[in-house]
Amino acid sequence: LAHRQRRSPSIRERRWRPGIPAIGSGSRPLHIAPGPRPHSLASPRARRHNMLEAWEDEEEVLATRSVGQPVGQLSSGSSSVGVGAGGGFRRVTERHAGHAPASPSAMDVGGLRRSSDPNVANSMIGSTAPHFDLEVVEGRVPGEVTCASAANDCVLVGTRTGAIVRYDYSDDYGAGEGRQVVQLSKTGKHEVSRVYLDGSSVHCLAVLTDKETGAAEYAYMNTVAQQPRLLTKLRGQDVASVAWCDIHSKNERLAGGSTQTGPILLGTRQGQILEVSVDDRDKKERSPKTLHGVPGGEPVVGMEVSTFGDADEGILVVAVTPSRCYFFSSVGTTLEGLFARYRGSSGEGNASFLELPCGGGFAGGELHLFRNLKGSPRHLAWMAAPGIFHGQVELEGAAQADAQATYHTFLSNSALLDYGAGDQAGAAASPAAEPQRPLSVAITEYHLVLLFAGSLKVLNRISERVVHEEELDGNFRGVPLGLARDEHAQVVYLYTSEALYSLEVRNESQDVWRVYLEKGRHDLALENAVTVDQRNHVYGSKAKGHARRGEWEDAAKAYACVCGQPSFEEICLELIESQQPVALRTFLRERLRKMTPQERTQATMVSTWLTEIYLDQINAAYIRHGRDSKEHLAALEDFRSFLQHFRRHLDESTTSRLLSSYGHMEELIKYAGLVEDHETVVQNLIQRDRAEEAIGVLRNPAVRPLLWYKASPKLFLLEPHATVDAWIIAGKSLDPIKLLPSLLRASDDRQPAGPHHKEATRYLQHCISRMQNADCRVHNLLLSFLAKEEGEGPLLKYLTSEGLSASGEPRYDAKFALRLCMKMKKVRCCVQLYSRMGLFEEAVNNALHVDLELAKAVADRPEDDNI
Repeated sequence: LAHRQRRSPSIRERRWRPGIPAIGSGSRPLHIAPGPRPHSLASPRARRHNMLEAWEDEEEVLATRSVGQPVGQLSSGSSSVGVGAGGGFRRVTERHAGHAPASPSAMDVGGLRRSSDPNVANSMIGSTAPHFDLEVVEGRVPGEVTCASAANDCVLVGTRTGAIVRYDYSDDYGAGEGRQVVQLSKTGKHEVSRVYLDGSSVHCLAVLTDKETGAAEYAYMNTVAQQPRLLTKLRGQDVASVAWCDIHSKNERLAGGSTQTGPILLGTRQGQILEVSVDDRDKKERSPKTLHGVPGGEPVVGMEVSTFGDADEGILVVAVTPSRCYFFSSVGTTLEGLFARYRGSSGEGNASFLELPCGGGFAGGELHLFRNLKGSPRHLAWMAAPGIFHGQVELEGAAQADAQATYHTFLSNSALLDYGAGDQAGAAASPAAEPQRPLSVAITEYHLVLLFAGSLKVLNRISERVVHEEELDGNFRGVPLGLARDEHAQVVYLYTSEALYSLEVRNESQDVWRVYLEKGRHDLALENAVTVDQRNHVYGSKAKGHARRGEWEDAAKAYACVCGQPSFEEICLELIESQQPVALRTFLRERLRKMTPQERTQATMVSTWLTEIYLDQINAAYIRHGRDSKEHLAALEDFRSFLQHFRRHLDESTTSRLLSSYGHMEELIKYAGLVEDHETVVQNLIQRDRAEEAIGVLRNPAVRPLLWYKASPKLFLLEPHATVDAWIIAGKSLDPIKLLPSLLRASDDRQPAGPHHKEATRYLQHCISRMQNADCRVHNLLLSFLAKEEGEGPLLKYLTSEGLSASGEPRYDAKFALRLCMKMKKVRCCVQLYSRMGLFEEAVNNALHVDLELAKAVADRPEDDNI
C-alpha cells in the first residue's frame, strides 16, 4: 500500500515563494538516485494517510478537497449515456438495468465543482468504493505551461519561455526544496513544446520549438550533470514520440546508467522509427539510426517499449499512428534485430497491426501502457480517432509471436470505447455531428482517465461506466492541457497552462469484483473478491444463473462454495423441491469435500445421507436397466469412488448396517476393506465360500493372530491346502496349540486319504520337524492322524524317531499311543510301545502274532536273564 499511496503535498507546502533559483546561482544541487526508490512507512507520504482526518477538519482554511463519492451517470435498460465534454462520449455496450441516474448535487470545494452519487458506495458488500481525489499540487508554475511528463516521484513541466521546471516529490526533499528551474532557451525565442522523462527520472529529452519558424531543436539533460545539452545530430528530425528503455534492465543491450541513456526509440512525423543514445560522460551522441518505416508515412504519435522474461531477454515495442497500432516483439536480440524481423523486401514495414478508421482530419493520438509493480505491461490504451481502444497485454503471446502474427496474439479482452455525439442524458445525436474527443487519456489498473476541455472523467475500464467526474470550472486555474501518469507513484497529474494537479486513486480494486459480477465474469469476480461476504455473493449469483439456465449440477457446485446465506438447509430444500437428485448429490459431495476436521459431526451426517442417496440410485438403476447394464455399473462405480474418498467421514457401524439392509454385500466387503475392518471382510468372504480371498486378507501383516484363530476352522474346511500353506508361511506368529480346534475336525474324518487328513498331518509334521514343537498335545494329535493311515510305516517311524527327544524320551503320551494302536490294530507299533514301557512279555506275545523274528528280537532286548 505504501508503494501506491504517494504523498501529495498540502496547500501549505505549496505556497508560492518568489525568487526562483537558477542553475549555478547557489541553489541546492539536484540529486536523484537512479531507479525507483523504496517507500518507507515512516516517510511523509505514509504519514499523510494518518493526517487525513486533521486535514478534513481544516478543509475550509486550507481549501483542500474532501473525499467525494463516485458518480455514474447511468441510465436504465440499454440506453446510451453521454460522458464527454458537453455530452461528447457514448458507450457502445449496453447498460445494465437497475442503475437509475441520480440527481447530482453540486458543491464548491477548493474551486472545483463535483457531482456525487452516495448510493453507489453504499451498495458495496463488505468493501469501500474507490475514491478519486483531485488536488492542487503546484498552484503557480513559473511561466505559461506547455507540456509535462512524470516518472519516479518527479514531474517535469515545460513552459512557453523555454524553461523546464522540475518538481521532486520524493522523500529526499522537504517542502519546497525539490523544485528546480532550468532555462533551455536563453533568448526566449524557443518554447518547450514537449518533454519526455524516462522511467527512472534520471534522463530527460526536451523539444524546443522556434516561436516564429516552428523549427525544432532537441535538448538532453540528466540529474548528474544538470546541464542541458543540444543534440545536434537530431537537428532536422520531426520527432512526435519517444520511448525509453529501462536503464536498470537485466538485458545488457538495453541497460544504461546515470549518464548513459541506453537505446532510445524516436517516432517521427514522417513515419520513421529511429534509435539514438546519449553518453553524457564522454559527451558522445550517436547519429540516429533508422530501424523501421511505417507504410504510408503516417506519423508515429505514440510508442512504448517493454521487456519480458526472467532475464528481460524479450522485447515488446508498441507504436501507434493516427489509424494503426503496430506490435513488434522478439527474444534474445537488439532493437535493430527486432525490427529487422519485420522489414519487407521493399524496405517498408511488414508488422502486425490493428487498424481503425481515421477521418475528419484526425492526426493525433496517444498510447499508454499500465505496468505492474514489477514493470511488466498488463494493459494497453490507445486514444484513436473513433474511440479508445484498450485490452490486456499477453506477454506469452509476444514471446511466441512471429513476424506474421496478428494483434490478437498480443492482446486479449480488447474493446473499443466508441466516441459519440449527444447530450449527457443519452439523446441521439445528429449523424453529421463531430465526435467530442478528449484532450488526453491516462490508464490505471482498472480505470481510464479522460480529460476534456471542461471536465475530468474517470471510467471503469471493465464496465465502461463513469465512476467519477470533476467539473473544471469556478476557481480552476488555467486551461487544461493534458495528463501525465507516474507509474512508480501510481498518480495521474493534470497540467494546465498555469497549475499542476494530481489525481490520486484510492481503493481502486475494491469495486472490481462487483463490476466483473455484473458482466457475468464470475471467475474474475472471485479473483478480485476479498472478503467472505463478497465471495459468497459471487458464488450465490453464479449458482442462481446456472439454475435459471437449467444447469443444476453447475449450480450445485457453486452452491457448495457458499458459506453463509443461503444456508445449507435452504439450498438442500431448493434442490429437493426442484426434483434434482443428481444435483443434490453433487452439492452434498462438494460440500463434504470442503468440511474441516472440526466439523466431524456434520461431515458424518452428510456422508451418511449421501450413502443412502447412492444406494437408492444403485437400486433404481438395477430395477430400470438390469444388473449388468451400463447404468447400473456406472452407479456402482460412482458409489465405490465415494467410499474411497470419503470413508474417513462415515460411521463404520451405521454404514455397515445400511449396506447390509440394502443387500449390497459386495460393497460392504469393499468398504470394510477400506476402513481396515478385516473381521467383517473375512466373515463375509467365508460366508460366500471365497476362502482364498479371505486367506489373502488374513495374510496382511496388519491382521492380528486372533482373527486367524477365529476364522481357521471354517477356512480349513473350505480350503485345507491353502489354509495350511498360509499357516506354514505365518510360522511362529501363529500358535499351533490355538489352531488345534481347526485340525480336530479332520480327526473325525474316517477316510485317512481325505484332503483334510493329509493337510492336518502335513502341518503337524511341520510343527514338530521345523518348528521343534515339543508340546504333548501336538504330538498326540499327530499320532492320532498317523494311526488312521493304512500302513504302520509312518506311525512306526514316528514312534522310533520323530516322536522322541534328543535324550530318547517320548514327547507323546505312551499309554494314549498304546491304546490307540491297539484300537487301530497296529500290532508292530504295540510291540514297540510295550518294549519301551518294559513290558517285554506282552511285547513278545504280540510279536508272535505277526512275526517270529520280531518276537525273537524283542525277547533278546531285556538284560535280565530271568525275564
